[in-house]
Amino acid sequence: MGIPKPLNAAVKQGTGDTATVVIQDVPIRLPTPDQIFGHEGADMQDRWQIGNGTGIKIRDGVEDEEARPIMCGGLTAYVSCKISGVSSMVKSMLTGSALGHFDIQYAKAMGMRVIAIDGVDAKRELCMRLDAEALIDFTTTTDIPAEVTNITAYGAHDVIVLSAAKAEYEQGPHLLRPGGTMVCVGLSTDTMVIAGAHTIMMSMRKLNIVGNFVETLRKCNEALDITARGLVRPILTHGGLEDINRFCGGDECG
Repeated sequence: MGIPKPLNAAVKQGTGDTATVVIQDVPIRLPTPDQIFGHEGADMQDRWQIGNGTGIKIRDGVEDEEARPIMCGGLTAYVSCKISGVSSMVKSMLTGSALGHFDIQYAKAMGMRVIAIDGVDAKRELCMRLDAEALIDFTTTTDIPAEVTNITAYGAHDVIVLSAAKAEYEQGPHLLRPGGTMVCVGLSTDTMVIAGAHTIMMSMRKLNIVGNFVETLRKCNEALDITARGLVRPILTHGGLEDINRFCGGDECG
């Protein structure tokens, strides 16, 4: 079977919060000898057996539609919890997009106590439904660091910043207790978004800042194992290309 010539695609129009997508038929470029395309011409496939030491194993009890988001956002959330170095302690999370609901579930599965921070009604309800131990509404709480200290006594052991907003990265270090760790997940193209705080604060409180971007097959298999045990489940919304604008609007609104 040859490579299809047209491709039905959702084409982004504009940038930022006002960006939309338009469904269009676009031509598919022919790959040159030095290129391997990711999805084009993938209408047919052959199955092959892989060895026990290679590849990603989709465990029994994990549906295909669950495995896909776990291997993307779920893996990011799992590793962000793991690299924080926290075990069975209080944890503060700045929830955002689909990653927030993964982070809460993986943190709970790893024995952590979760404080969720959000300001959208539907997401606040979701955080509590996922058994976050405490919830801080940033739209009504005037001093979030003080509220975190009130809940935890000394501050959070770690903060996972899922949003790419400047305010969240500025606030993150102030939620930590001495020796705490801030995990940077949300990515921004704005060079004014800086992860950190004043050098005196960072040094005197011995704070750590770590990043999380890509991970290994081993970590992916670990994330799927936790899902197979029923401890983490993605919350799925189904739709087609024609629904993308509605879904993106939902992300902007939380």
